[in-house]
Amino acid sequence: MPAKRAYGMDQDLYPWSPIIARPVLRWPDNARVALAVIVNLEHWDWEVPPHTPLAVSPLGGPEGLWSGNQPDFPDIGGYGNHEYGNRVGLFRILAVLDKYGLKPTLALDKAVADHYPFLIQEGQRRDAEFIAHGLSRRRIIHSGMSEDEERQYIRDSIAAVEQATGQRPIGWSGPDFQETPHTPHLLAAEGIRYVCDWGNDEQPYKMTPKTGELYALGVNAYLDDNYIHLHGRRTINEVNLLWREWFDGLYADGVTTGRLMVLHLHPWIMGQPWRIRHLDEVLGHITAHAGVWQATGREIIDWFRAQSGEAGRLASADAGTPRAGERSRPMALPPGRFAYAPITERPIIRWPGNARVAFWVAPNMEFFEYLPESRPTQPDIPHYARMDYGNRVGFWRMLAVLNKHQVRACCCLNLELLDHFPEMKDAMIAANWDYMAHGLYNSRPIYHYTEEQERAYWQDFITHVQEMTGKRLKGRLGGGAGYTVRTDDLMAEAGCLYHTSWIIDDQPWPINVRGGQKFIYVPYTGQTNDAGMLAWNRDADYFLQMIKDQFDTLYREGADNGRVMCLALHPHNIGRPNAAKHLDEALRYILGHDGVWNTTADDIAEYYLAHCYDQVSSWIAARNAPP
Repeated sequence: MPAKRAYGMDQDLYPWSPIIARPVLRWPDNARVALAVIVNLEHWDWEVPPHTPLAVSPLGGPEGLWSGNQPDFPDIGGYGNHEYGNRVGLFRILAVLDKYGLKPTLALDKAVADHYPFLIQEGQRRDAEFIAHGLSRRRIIHSGMSEDEERQYIRDSIAAVEQATGQRPIGWSGPDFQETPHTPHLLAAEGIRYVCDWGNDEQPYKMTPKTGELYALGVNAYLDDNYIHLHGRRTINEVNLLWREWFDGLYADGVTTGRLMVLHLHPWIMGQPWRIRHLDEVLGHITAHAGVWQATGREIIDWFRAQSGEAGRLASADAGTPRAGERSRPMALPPGRFAYAPITERPIIRWPGNARVAFWVAPNMEFFEYLPESRPTQPDIPHYARMDYGNRVGFWRMLAVLNKHQVRACCCLNLELLDHFPEMKDAMIAANWDYMAHGLYNSRPIYHYTEEQERAYWQDFITHVQEMTGKRLKGRLGGGAGYTVRTDDLMAEAGCLYHTSWIIDDQPWPINVRGGQKFIYVPYTGQTNDAGMLAWNRDADYFLQMIKDQFDTLYREGADNGRVMCLALHPHNIGRPNAAKHLDEALRYILGHDGVWNTTADDIAEYYLAHCYDQVSSWIAARNAPP
């Protein structure tokens, strides 16, 4: 078939034009660069919504292998990551934006608009612009939708933002930038006037929908923290440099004609303690330059339309005020295990000795079977050998460093390791470690267990740990062993105190269980975790800097309200010859500060339950009481 030889694009959504052939664009006060910051406020559904293409878990593994697609086995990691952003990470980002006088553009999905009124109020207090962002992070626009289904999807998203904010949004940012050929036309027909999905220019441009008016305010993938940092696996140092040099290039070109820079942030990514200083440095660099116009998406498009000869401003309803009693409305999203509360609003936690940070180390003591049920005929020799290296060699190097600094770890224990490797068991007992459940083997998930099977699993774990170590089991980390919808209930029933898998917060928090027992979340980490660093072939010194940055942020915040820092280790990673010295330096750095409680997850849980739980529970009940 002959090629279609024609000028311009192969679709009619917008005309093609090179930037050198356009009229000169002048921003207000002849600024060289217009800067917008879009912050995504989004919810990760507890289970995979029906008829939705599968996404990749934010923890890096394919859903359906360990989480999210099995009956009664939801994606707790993805859920916890996004909830962390809404509970903690967002407020770090807002503080940095406030520091530089930046007014954010907040992209709300329907779930957030419906269930997080406090976040709406924080945006309104800053005069932020709210734009629509679909239904949720996992409910995206996809090719399997009919045009009518997509139209209703868009209408539901817009209506949710309008109901929550009192303002009908004119901007749209698609979850994961996903569109169909119908999307721009449907958006324009519903009153959306600009879309952020098209990252193909350094200026806004007008699109050509069938009806209405639509402009592109594109987010280049390299200015999106999710794309460039997580999926692109660029280090945060590389992202920091890339964003500053990106601005420098735009600033130089902006002498001739105005340029646009749109930073696209996710609170569960850039709001992590160890990343936030990099956002501060980038924005400090940008705003130190004269000739930078800091604006919302709406303001940029309004100005661009005026420069392009379009009359008037984009119309929308006036911003509304929050409904009476809205601030105390509880979050009603599945699974209902815990109440929502922004970390900026909570009762003060004081650790023993008035410490700022409760610091604990979580070695993952794991054993992968040679022929697991999932691969009964073909062993994974490289993976198996790597894990065995950790137990044969790496563990002993890691242990020496921990003992040097008198760190009594709380290990995430594959139960069968106690029987397979008595030398390791004896060494952990000699160091007086505590133990969390981490499955029988790391190659045996529990998602297929019945309730009775899982109940028996807990009794076996508790009994065997007691017999082999003399310690009572108090907590759990899911990991490869997974999680079911019943796990918290059955843990509490068996007399355990805490679960660390939720990764929702930097403070412990009450978890609701059906038996009414006192049961809590103790902060674990997917961030200062060598599985995410050394396993991705990051340099060990990068992991060291990450740990220091994480600690520095939590230590500073802990002066006002106590924080928890976890350092998660794997002997096959941190026990490498090139890595152990950096663990040594990290522990020297952290423990060299006054106001650090060197402790374990068990001790954190017991202290919180004895000294904080009742106060926090009463505060939650009062906050969520009907107005």
